[in-house]
Amino acid sequence: MANRPVWWPWPSPPAAGLRVPHLQVRDLGDRARVEVDPALVSRTVALPALGEVLAAAGFAGLPHQVEPFRSGRLNTES
Repeated sequence: MANRPVWWPWPSPPAAGLRVPHLQVRDLGDRARVEVDPALVSRTVALPALGEVLAAAGFAGLPHQVEPFRSGRLNTES
């Protein structure tokens, strides 16, 4: 289902080693978008286990992008 937010039940994925107050993964159909606090985008992109964590969450085989979290984002996207 497109644009379905997926929430981890923890403050951040346990394999990542980061404490991320705002973490959301959106299923955009053909890709997944990881949204984290703006200050943590570059650190999240650099995580070697990010693909594995996403696969374990049900996003295996989908390309992903990491972008800043912004509340209400889908309300303004077309």
